[in-house]
Amino acid sequence: MSRENDMDVTSDSDNSEKISKSESDSDELNKIGASESNYSDKKFRKAFLYKEKGNGRVKVGDFEAAKKHYKRGIKIVDILPQDEQVNGLKLTLNLNLSLTQTKLMEYNEAIKSS
Repeated sequence: MSRENDMDVTSDSDNSEKISKSESDSDELNKIGASESNYSDKKFRKAFLYKEKGNGRVKVGDFEAAKKHYKRGIKIVDILPQDEQVNGLKLTLNLNLSLTQTKLMEYNEAIKSS
């Protein structure tokens, strides 16, 4: 199961209760056998949240802010031990960064990012 999934889980009960992020993060860590204090998992989650913040900024057309979030996420994943999930997040962050740079007409930077 990927670390990205289940970051925000919604119940289908009558009240559609939303599980808090801290509960879903703990559940996810338990599923993959990691401890809450695991440095790499915390950093991965932080990079993932920067991706999500960037995506939110793209949706409202704030490409400069999105670019900053994606760059922050990339800095974090660059120091993490490489595995399939980290590489996937790094690829997504770089492609999203390239998109924002294209929207900002920073074509040479967009090519380098992709």
